[in-house]
Amino acid sequence: MFKFSRQLYSKHITFVKKINKDGSTCKKCSDVFDKMKSNDILKYISSIETIDERIKDPNQLGILYSQKYNIKYAPFFIAKDDDNDDNVRVYKYYTEFLNKELNIKANKKQEIEDMFDKNYSNDLL
Repeated sequence: MFKFSRQLYSKHITFVKKINKDGSTCKKCSDVFDKMKSNDILKYISSIETIDERIKDPNQLGILYSQKYNIKYAPFFIAKDDDNDDNVRVYKYYTEFLNKELNIKANKKQEIEDMFDKNYSNDLL
């Protein structure tokens, strides 16, 4: 399904997901996590941060990231080169992250589904 081409330099990649008030992971976050697991992408994720609706702490790292990078929906990815904190890239879409950070090409249907899936309206942060 995906073709992988490893980059030559190290990266730090953070996956930010949302936990709903009932303790469940948001649907799109779960779907993306399952895709990463089935496509052996989790090994490239350095850290996973959450935005937990059950916790009323505005200093959750996931919330701080969403504010800093003006992200309104979960999940999202933050990538930077290990040797350069100034070069931070933020991705709202899984397929965009795959393509630009891991050099994995998703097909057009996957990209469109990723960007325009209306079933994920509850993943607003």
